[in-house]
Amino acid sequence: MRFADVVVAVGARAGAEVVPARGQMATTLGFHIILACLGIAFPTIVLLAEFVGLRHSNAVALTLARRWSQAMGVLVAVGAVTGTVLSFEMGLLWPGLMRQYGAVLGLPFGVEGLFFFLEAIFTAIYLYGWRRLPGWAHFWTGVPIAVSGIFGAMSVIAVNSWMNTGRQVPEWLGGVYINGHIYGGLRIPYMDSLLVGFGSGTKVTGWDSVPAADRPPVVWLIHLCFDAMVGLGFLLLLAGLWALYEWWRHRRLPRQRLFWVLGAVSGLAAITAMECGWVVTEVGRQPWVVYKLLTTTAAATTNGGVIASLTFVIVLYAVLGAATIGILRILARRWRRGGPEPEVPYGPPPALQEQSLGGAES
Repeated sequence: MRFADVVVAVGARAGAEVVPARGQMATTLGFHIILACLGIAFPTIVLLAEFVGLRHSNAVALTLARRWSQAMGVLVAVGAVTGTVLSFEMGLLWPGLMRQYGAVLGLPFGVEGLFFFLEAIFTAIYLYGWRRLPGWAHFWTGVPIAVSGIFGAMSVIAVNSWMNTGRQVPEWLGGVYINGHIYGGLRIPYMDSLLVGFGSGTKVTGWDSVPAADRPPVVWLIHLCFDAMVGLGFLLLLAGLWALYEWWRHRRLPRQRLFWVLGAVSGLAAITAMECGWVVTEVGRQPWVVYKLLTTTAAATTNGGVIASLTFVIVLYAVLGAATIGILRILARRWRRGGPEPEVPYGPPPALQEQSLGGAES
């Protein structure tokens, strides 16, 4: 077989596997980023509750911090599993990417791995330290968890930013893009120029500057996801400003029912906005895996069996997601029943536990 025939055969094979490879990466990464974002913000919230409890001898805040830390431990454990799967997928599904740009990706991913190890180690110390360490000593064991989550995320963002350099932005609010026209959208003059350069005369590199063969698919999906991300983000920002204003004026949270409805749906809204932003980033970069340097097809594996692994991953992650939600609901039901907190497994004798708890609340 001639070399040209081999190249054609490999290209056809890669083209056949790129769609299921993208589907598997989308499934695992779309699941993992929820846990990753919780790993960035949740430890800080837990530490804030413990700080209030220690600073003001507030037993309710300490109880809240301890209960939240149990949920945090569950999420970190599940995130460790899903993150490990992603690390294997980078090499198994995208050997072309790792072969050509492994030296670029290796350093930031290595740094992220170090921060993850720190996060996992200090999460174990923090959970084990309840009723074993003095109050402020226990608090400081949780600080590396929050710091590691933030700096680990910065390493991953650096990789993604490098891969997405030069991505375009939408110009309309709402609407569906079909055959070069936008239907049902709201056109706001100069909005892109104002966003890009804070002036109406700023030139924006738009859709027409990209060759048709290099444009991403399903443009309407990218556009609507961008609108949903920005719209939900502003909605959450307004809810937060409402709370700050009410606290500034009356030293209390808003009493209007609408505020508490917004609070109830804000968690789901934040996850939806995050997933929509990820769709804009990843689908909007297509057909490139590294913008203008390496196509997704060229980076994909040429081996077979990706559809089988995709099916297995979908089933596995469905079970993992259901188990995670089930465990968190079991914890919530136990907390709603009230009563004394259960003894810490493998803990010191009860007398020493009470002495340690007293030190934590002093």
